[in-house]
Amino acid sequence: MAFICRSIINTVCVTALLFALKAIAADDEYLKMLEAEAKGLEVDKSGQLDQSQETDEVSPESIMNLNLKSSGVQEGGALQPGLKQEEFVEVLKKNFYGSFVFYQKLDSIDQQTVYYNYTKSSPAYIDSIRQDILDHLKDR
Repeated sequence: MAFICRSIINTVCVTALLFALKAIAADDEYLKMLEAEAKGLEVDKSGQLDQSQETDEVSPESIMNLNLKSSGVQEGGALQPGLKQEEFVEVLKKNFYGSFVFYQKLDSIDQQTVYYNYTKSSPAYIDSIRQDILDHLKDR
């Protein structure tokens, strides 16, 4: 009886091994077909830098400053000075969404007052802008 069980197990193992080898061979054929198709393709180098072009050294500080300038927020939570009212609203929306939501609840006169107070503050910190928004909401 043990001999029959071993024979069955051996047969199953050999069959599984043959199927695995067949699958590997099929994968190999598929890869060969993909490589044959890719031989005729060329890489589009239009977006690549020429080796002759010099690249400026980029420091972590310059990347951080660029990110701060593009977000409209400076270090310490101060908003970039000189933003137009539409830009001011976008900075609030992008960086301080909760404050933006409360700012949107204000009527247009209160919104203009908050923006005016921002333009007169140098630097204008988000904490003072938030407080100004909340003060206008309380006065309703």
